[in-house]
Amino acid sequence: MLVLCLVAFACTPEPKHTPIANTKILVILAHPDDETAVAPVLAKYAGDHDVYLALATDGRYGYREHAGIPKGDSLVAVRKKEAECSCRAMGIHPPILLGFHDGSGMVTGIGEYFRQTEAMREKVKSTIAEIDPGMIITFGPDGDTGHLDHRGIGDITTEVVLREGWYEKYPVFYIGWTKDKLVSLPQNDAVNTADESYLNIRIPYSQAEEEKLYAVIKCHKSQFSPSETTDWIETEKKDTVNVAYFRQLTLDTRVRGDF
Repeated sequence: MLVLCLVAFACTPEPKHTPIANTKILVILAHPDDETAVAPVLAKYAGDHDVYLALATDGRYGYREHAGIPKGDSLVAVRKKEAECSCRAMGIHPPILLGFHDGSGMVTGIGEYFRQTEAMREKVKSTIAEIDPGMIITFGPDGDTGHLDHRGIGDITTEVVLREGWYEKYPVFYIGWTKDKLVSLPQNDAVNTADESYLNIRIPYSQAEEEKLYAVIKCHKSQFSPSETTDWIETEKKDTVNVAYFRQLTLDTRVRGDF
């Protein structure tokens, strides 16, 4: 049974434990390789949970010079295989590929963007309904690195859950980072952080589970050069705390007549 470590805002430093009965976990992210943000946690729960990873975009515009794979269908095919490799490394179900373009069509115009985001809403809705998970993990408003697609899929997932009245049925948890948890990511990406007091879900993971992250990083050869992969893994090894941070979407449903 999944146990989320809920850190109380009281004086006690010990986390409280709240069980979730449904053992299905659905993770909804933007790109193949985004799962690196939560790979140790997914590996942690893969042994006794059904863990599903849904990826909104196909990564067709994620060209990296070291790989030399042109943008478009060739890169899509490679990144699909990399996502499958990653899921095997974590021990979770094969990836659910929603098949939208990076930027949700923004590259070809605002009209295509609106069409793709509307289709994405419906695809996210049907995926959630089909999996019927006990919880959903996605990006929060900070969007991890702040990437447009990260913010977009997190917003759409949240919108669908609220629009369909699924707030109680499908608890939503946002990936979070603290300032002291920052790692040196490839491509000099900056990770957006939140004050630690707001990240009240803290899930520890073992060294063996962290090593699953190393394997996941190595799967994404089209995105991370050999030197970037080595540097990232070495940086992760220096972090001996091994805790992942989240915060839950929480609403006050009381009806009031003022602010």
